[in-house]
Order: sequence, then structure tokens, then C-alpha cells
Amino acid sequence: MNKLALSFASALVTAFFLSAPALAVPPRAALHSGPGRPVIREIMRTFLELELTKEQRGQIKTMIASHQDEILNAAGFALEARMMLFQAVHEENYDEEAIKKAARDSASAQEQLALLRAKIVHEVRSILTGEQKALLAGRRRTMNERIKTAGETVRARFLSWLAEPAI
Repeated sequence: MNKLALSFASALVTAFFLSAPALAVPPRAALHSGPGRPVIREIMRTFLELELTKEQRGQIKTMIASHQDEILNAAGFALEARMMLFQAVHEENYDEEAIKKAARDSASAQEQLALLRAKIVHEVRSILTGEQKALLAGRRRTMNERIKTAGETVRARFLSWLAEPAI
């Protein structure tokens, strides 16, 4: 495999285990980790900062490959469940039971993804150095702060919008 493909595969691995917070936000919001800062850019920056060795990249690739079917199945189930929830919410006729069922299915799919992500994160962490683990922990704290700030910003904008007089 060429260097670019290996780097991309490693970046996807990093994206997979750093993207847990994205599960809690709508698809459009998940694309940004702050004003104008796409998550992919953050993931790539973290990947580069980890300075994985060639051996570590190979080990991570092997770990991910061993979960390939699980990842594809869980991601497909989550996408389908999310689409069904969106459809249920936006149906012409309000059907509370259909919405509840779609929401439960979506939550179940997210649970499967979270468990799989946690399993892979545990495996990946086992090959990281202490310095790499500390860097990753710092990036996680930064991401948590950004998520909190983004949530507070959305709440403030919502309340501001509600306070404005209707036109």
C-alpha cells in the first residue's frame, strides 16, 4: 500500500475513535467542531500530532481490518436508523408510536457504534506511547470544551430568536 493510502487509512481510524461526540449532534453540526473548523481538519491534525510510527500505523490498520465487517454493518444500520427517524418525524401525519420506535432504533444503532468504537479505542490505545496517550487525552478535553461551547452557543441563539418579535 502506498504512503498516501496508508496515511488516509490511519486518519480514518483516528476519525473513528475521536468522533464519538459527533453522535450527539445533528449531521450538519457534526461537520464542524467550532466556527469554520471542520472535524476532519481536527482529526488530521491530531493524527499528525500523534506521530505514529510505521509499525504503529501497520498495527492500527490490522486492528481496523479485523473489525471491518462490524464497522460497515454498524455504520449501515446507524445510517438507515437515522434516516427512518428523520422520515418518521417529518411524515405528513403525526404518529407518536412510529416516532418512538424510530428513535429507539436510532438509539440502539448509536449504542452499537459506541460500543464498537470503545472496543477499537481500547485496542489502539494499547499500542500508543505514554506521550501519545497524553496528547490524545488533551485533544479529547479540547473537543469536549468545544462541544460544550457549541451547545451553549446554539442554546443562546435559540433563546435570542425566541425573544425577538415575530415579523
